[in-house]
Amino acid sequence: AETDKKEVKEEKKYKSYDFYSPKKFTKDKLKILKGIYDNYCRIIVSQLNGILRMNCEIEVTSVEETRYHEFGNALGENDVMELMFLKLPDDSKNPPLLFHINQLLVVNMIDSMLGGEGGETELDFEYTYTDIELALYGRLVKYFSGAIKDSWKNYLALDVESLRLEQSPSMFQEIGLDEPVAIVMLNMILPNVSG
Repeated sequence: AETDKKEVKEEKKYKSYDFYSPKKFTKDKLKILKGIYDNYCRIIVSQLNGILRMNCEIEVTSVEETRYHEFGNALGENDVMELMFLKLPDDSKNPPLLFHINQLLVVNMIDSMLGGEGGETELDFEYTYTDIELALYGRLVKYFSGAIKDSWKNYLALDVESLRLEQSPSMFQEIGLDEPVAIVMLNMILPNVSG
């Protein structure tokens, strides 16, 4: 009876693998992504402090793998995101990169860029960007995308090509709904608002 107990204790437990939704990103890849975007935060903060003429902080809050539809469902109808392509050295693939900034942060950054103090603390649920705000949003994203190339240079020489502002997140079809994606969440802290 004692030998039977020892054999039972020595059995290894294996984690079951879900073949219907396989993981595309290993823990090591997600850890590398976190390191890259920690570096990205340092680079972009130094640039934004000069552009916005205010002190801001940005930090990585999470890096996780999920299905694209989970990301898409979290966006509102009035949200805007920038579609970019990462141009890899061998030109074999140009994977898409979606860049989204919280509306409240965008409005405050635009106000600061235009000489204001960025004093908005809340927005109406149905708030939509004006044409001028969309143009300035595009300019802000160029600052953010420029730092992506610099943050990746220790790992991979790539270039970022900005393609277009996507104003209807629910209609976006460049990525399949069940496609596994890596989501890097950054938290930006401005003097009066964060997100």
